[in-house]
Amino acid sequence: MAEQMSKLLFASAAALVGAVVLSHGTARADDNPEMTNLLKSSAKNNYRIVDDAGLNDAAAARDQAGDAAPRRRKRSDDRAANPSRVEASRRAASAPAVSTPAEETAYYPRSAPPSPWTGFYFGLNAGAVIGSGQTAATSGLDAYDYPTLANGYAFASSAANAIPLGGSNGFIGGGQIGYNYQIDRFVVGVETDFQGTTAHGGGAAAGAGYDASTVALGQANNTTLPPTTPLTQTQLQTALVNFGTLRARAGYLVTPTLLAYVTGGLAYGQTNVNTALFSVDTAGIFPPGAGGNSYGSVHAGWTAGAGVEWMFWPGWSAKLEYLYYDLGAPSLGMSGIGFTDPSSGTPIWAYLATTTPPRFSGNIVRAGVNYHLDWGLPGSLISAD
Repeated sequence: MAEQMSKLLFASAAALVGAVVLSHGTARADDNPEMTNLLKSSAKNNYRIVDDAGLNDAAAARDQAGDAAPRRRKRSDDRAANPSRVEASRRAASAPAVSTPAEETAYYPRSAPPSPWTGFYFGLNAGAVIGSGQTAATSGLDAYDYPTLANGYAFASSAANAIPLGGSNGFIGGGQIGYNYQIDRFVVGVETDFQGTTAHGGGAAAGAGYDASTVALGQANNTTLPPTTPLTQTQLQTALVNFGTLRARAGYLVTPTLLAYVTGGLAYGQTNVNTALFSVDTAGIFPPGAGGNSYGSVHAGWTAGAGVEWMFWPGWSAKLEYLYYDLGAPSLGMSGIGFTDPSSGTPIWAYLATTTPPRFSGNIVRAGVNYHLDWGLPGSLISAD
């Protein structure tokens, strides 16, 4: 009886210990994910948990049956549940990078960068002025005459000359400033320039008195003309002192750096006209006389032309330009010519010579270089900071 009670107590204690162990293992399995995976794998493969003797007996039986596959699968599952340090490092290296939020920089948007032709520019130019060849005219009006002689008429007639002029030619040089605005392949703008010039021209002519009208006048007055023929030498000098324009420009970009354009607008310039006359009596009866006139003023007109401009370096361009200009004709000039008796103060002969100045017009061919500015033009994006 005592022996049976001992066996019953031992069995109860063993059952209690097994329950505690079983409950402890379950809690640990719940807390340990690796243990959970192992238990799941054991359940999937129908593994049994046995004591050491049972493991040895089961291993021997599997070896005898030649079935080692379940053990290999178990090891694979163990490696999957408990990866090595090398494997963990490999997985960490191959895992996608996790970015952390970074502070973003704010930017103020600006418009697109400007075209290379848009903006202000300034530069220098130099070239040549080729004035139009013209003919100036002088005429005379009798200012005083003896009643019985046609002295004044004869000298006035000798002053009527047609003077051929070769044109006002010379050098021109100065500067310009302007503004361009590019629209796709078209460029429009405005330009003003001012130059000094050495352009000058002149001519001379000689005329004799006693023309048909003078003879007819003498005959009508029953006047005997003096036995002489007055002769007048006339010289005329013209000059374009300075020249300026205010023009519009419109062009087309043949290439991104080559602009072909037309231009036109206002032209102005200071002009000078000098007239000198010298009258003599070829027979020596009347004393000679001389006179002249000089006048100058600023005249306005128009100009038009065309040119090409090449952007040969960022911000730098060179141009070749042709202009035709027309400043009109200056006011008429009048010169008094004659001879007065020094003893009595009585005029012996006299006439008024009027010069019709030539028209100041011609051609300008010049080359120049410009530097292009970027004042106030939009640039790249800038940070708000």
